[in-house]
Amino acid sequence: MRLIRLTLAVVVFLFSASSPAQPVTGATRLEIHQAALQDPFDDTAFERYLKLLGTVNQPPGIRLYVVEGDLLLTRDEVRAHLISLKNSGKDDKGSNLATGELISNVVDGKRDYWEKQEQRKLLYSVTRSTFDSDAEYQLVVDHLKQAARDWEQACAECNIKFSQVSEGGPKKPLFDVVKVATGGKFAAASFYPSTPVARRHLFVDPIYFSGNADKIGVLRHELGHILGYRHEHVIGVAGCEPDPVGDAWTPLTPYDAHSVMHYFCGNAGTLDMKLTAVDIQGHRKQYLGSAEKKAAAPQHRHAELVMRLEGGEAAHNLALAAGELLAQSLLESKSYQVKAKDSICTIFKNSLGYPKRLRCPEPQFIALLKQLNPHIASDKLALGQVIMVPDSMGIKPYNYSRVYYGWDADAQPRLRDDQKLWNVTEFSRSSDGKKSVLTFEGYEVRIKMAEDAPPLHFSDALTSSVNVYLNVVQPRSSAPVLYSSTSPEDRVMQCHQSEKAPAVEGDYLTMLRNPTAGAVALPACAMGCAEGRCAQIHFVDTRVYPNPDILPAIKNYAGPAGDGDEAADLRLCLEIPFKASEHHATHLAGIMISQPNGYGFLGLSPGAQLFTYERDGLSDEKFADLISEAMDRTDRPQRKLFLFASMFEAYPDGAVDAASGSLKDANFRFRSQTAKRIRELSPLWITAAGQADEMSAAQVPVELTPRTPMSPMNLGDQANVVVVTSCTDCSDHNAKLDDAANYSQGYHMVHLAAPGSNVPGWATTTRMAQPKGGTSQAAAFVAGLAASMLNCHGDYFPDAASVRQRLMLTSRAVLDQDDAKKLRAGIVDAEAALLDPSRSWLKKYGDADYVEIRPKNWCETVIGLSDAFSKETMSDGFFELKQVQAIARYARGADQEPSRWVFTSPEGAADIRRSSPGTWSPGARLLQLADGSRISLNQIQHLLLAKKVGAGECK
Repeated sequence: MRLIRLTLAVVVFLFSASSPAQPVTGATRLEIHQAALQDPFDDTAFERYLKLLGTVNQPPGIRLYVVEGDLLLTRDEVRAHLISLKNSGKDDKGSNLATGELISNVVDGKRDYWEKQEQRKLLYSVTRSTFDSDAEYQLVVDHLKQAARDWEQACAECNIKFSQVSEGGPKKPLFDVVKVATGGKFAAASFYPSTPVARRHLFVDPIYFSGNADKIGVLRHELGHILGYRHEHVIGVAGCEPDPVGDAWTPLTPYDAHSVMHYFCGNAGTLDMKLTAVDIQGHRKQYLGSAEKKAAAPQHRHAELVMRLEGGEAAHNLALAAGELLAQSLLESKSYQVKAKDSICTIFKNSLGYPKRLRCPEPQFIALLKQLNPHIASDKLALGQVIMVPDSMGIKPYNYSRVYYGWDADAQPRLRDDQKLWNVTEFSRSSDGKKSVLTFEGYEVRIKMAEDAPPLHFSDALTSSVNVYLNVVQPRSSAPVLYSSTSPEDRVMQCHQSEKAPAVEGDYLTMLRNPTAGAVALPACAMGCAEGRCAQIHFVDTRVYPNPDILPAIKNYAGPAGDGDEAADLRLCLEIPFKASEHHATHLAGIMISQPNGYGFLGLSPGAQLFTYERDGLSDEKFADLISEAMDRTDRPQRKLFLFASMFEAYPDGAVDAASGSLKDANFRFRSQTAKRIRELSPLWITAAGQADEMSAAQVPVELTPRTPMSPMNLGDQANVVVVTSCTDCSDHNAKLDDAANYSQGYHMVHLAAPGSNVPGWATTTRMAQPKGGTSQAAAFVAGLAASMLNCHGDYFPDAASVRQRLMLTSRAVLDQDDAKKLRAGIVDAEAALLDPSRSWLKKYGDADYVEIRPKNWCETVIGLSDAFSKETMSDGFFELKQVQAIARYARGADQEPSRWVFTSPEGAADIRRSSPGTWSPGARLLQLADGSRISLNQIQHLLLAKKVGAGECK
């Protein structure tokens, strides 16, 4: 893409920087172009034409000509384009096409675009070594991400996704972004989908960083080429350079002089090169195809964007929202012919469906008019004029109330102002005059969107308003595969539908998915490890069968190679009833370390090493010695963890009070050698909370305290012990704890929850099972996740306490009030737990992915969270912000409820302090970043800070 230079208000478009020594006038250029076009095989005419074009040697050794300002073609390709230019304007059936835009590139009579869904995941890398500084590199990374987002949001249903991948990483990019020095022959240059693989580059010249054109716009234009779009002036517009390439083209929409694909020439084009409504229309036409194709396409479940707008600025904010929804293709537009007595107010209030109570926000309506009709020079409309207007937003009024107390000195002025400025539907006052209640009319908008739609983005004017509530509601029945392959449940279901298992693995990570997560998989560091740095899981339970999906990770296995079933095909769906006394250990081992081999299941830490020990016959003394031996080995003790999902030997009668059923003294817990060794050596000890079922002595769930006569789950007050309970619908917004599971309300002896019920997995060497399950399976999930954390970031965790704290700090606060009291933290969140803990991360509201941030300071010193319903300050809501390291949007509850957040701070070396869900000035600036930008509470889905951040001034 050429840069535009402005000098003394004269716009000069820079074409080739390698022009002949003698100046070539526009007329001469046109004559040379026409001569080459008339006979592309006339070598003299062709050579003269080539001399008009700039050249670059990229890749090295290949001479490419710069055509149309930002496309790179070989000599033969330029000749071929001149030949085909004679047939420009004809489709593959020979029909003549009217001049129109967007213009799709055409190759061999077919439109040149990413036709198949699987082609639309467009991966790219940015080659850091080619840029002169980190600042240059980061500028291009940031600008390219924004440019890509604009194309993605133009058609959410098209499923186009640009994603940056690391250089030399496991994912192969479609193209790379490279800085090259061409002497200013272009600012940036890209390619078409049909370009050979070896030449798929997006080049950036040094002039990109100094030119006057909008830098995001330049890349937005180049991505348009990568998506298959030609320049808007492809057949020549007066004042523009004649188009020297002639591959056939197909117009998708009427000519658009302000298109992102139009040069700034011929009294057309824009310096910011933004997508216009016409661009978006053509893009959607290209990538959605005909109505027949759309009807045949798989039907996606829909999520809903729910917007609730209140207060005196509701009319203004609704118009702002309409503009931003139009820009993201979430609101359609339609044509309208101006009638007598029409005004901008009546037209737009009617088209958007404004309720009668709402006033006319005329300046915002004028902005909408210009957004949809960029060619209209005036906001004065003429009778019979045809304009584009937004479709109805489906605005639905609702009532809400506010209370004003007589004792509050500020309440009476607010009451008077609100009565005057807001849409009041009812007023009441208590008999004693101490309380007044106003009922207002608020407005709700619900917009359906694809479940896998790209992240939404709204301006600060909306997200910072305390009277605007935004929420994305996912379909309750939805359980998309977010991480890799398929879920264990789906794999078993496919087994039931066929005698032969599907050729995919059941990935246990899918059962830990966060509903707001993007498509992520286990990182490479969890799939393997360097010798001497591997996480070790020491597992004491029943016998572990030598299942080929598990055996490679077992480092101390000394038994037979099989148990008689070794000849059976592991890819067959061989299922047996689950028997805990025989299958318990194999099932838990599979959750943790099943290998990536194309069949069976994929564990949470396939790169970890597993050491198994049979519990049967293991005395208290031998058990203690086993712990000592494992911890005394020369390899890194901080990378070791123990999983024990059973109970130690019962306490002697003299230790238990007959009347209460509790231990007479909490210190009696450490009379056993095993418990004493756990306390003294401080290994990371992960254990199940236990539950009431037919296999246990307890008939009802037990509250765990330091005096509960059940061990090791009564050791949860030790910094190195993690006690895990189980949850149902764990990855859903309505997750809940298993009713039968043991709990701890007042003593914080239970820390985390994970999936436990009906988890499919291995039972023997070749057979699988789907047990009813419980907290044992949940503990295996946490152990597998912890092992991956140690494999990936082991140097960050000096001891067991730090791992426990990180698991709790990153856990999801999604449980209701009753369940939240039963454990210390929340449901484990694999996506957050596996992030690099030495960096700070932010997932913005509506986004699927975390981005790294560099926090500078909090904008406040102390915060007091209030209950979103009563407006009263919560007893657990006071935080000194410099202590806070995590903030998460509380996802539970009906979608019409106000947004709430949970604040978390570390406490000591192994604990956390977590608030109840509350709110605090959602639109106010809360955190300032190193780049000067500021984050408000409304923008936060999940914030994780690597370390404590101080308070300071937010400018």
